[in-house]
Amino acid sequence: MVNTADIYEELVSYLDNLSEQEWALIVFDSWTVKDIISHLIGWIEMASQEVPRIWMTDETPWFMKTDDYGDFNQKHVSQLRDRSGKEILRRFKESENAFDLAIQSIGTDKLRKQGSKYAWVFDEGEDNHYLEHFKQIKMAVEGYRSKQSGT
Repeated sequence: MVNTADIYEELVSYLDNLSEQEWALIVFDSWTVKDIISHLIGWIEMASQEVPRIWMTDETPWFMKTDDYGDFNQKHVSQLRDRSGKEILRRFKESENAFDLAIQSIGTDKLRKQGSKYAWVFDEGEDNHYLEHFKQIKMAVEGYRSKQSGT
């Protein structure tokens, strides 16, 4: 089982040591490190609102009914594109704290007892969202650093 909290801490520590130039590196398509973290912020902020709403209404979250996240992702990437890496990192931390509070307001045990219905809250599978993007970021940054050092 993947521990999302550990991956988050490792990702934040890694991001905290990036230069602004590294934050601007293209990771895939036209998305930079900043864009990827902005994308994660969008999902975390949305999840912070959805967890309590879904708990109260018992509705299926919108993102479980579609595979088309393009507009949602682009909206959040565009909103933060002109921010510095440090600002984005600050917002990433704030959004994760808000998400933790949303989970705590219901109770981790209560959510876990619901089984697969709330599995997305804990994201502990091998396709962990943070881990997926952390690997992409690391590959781009380490490739850049290797070129810079001539190795």
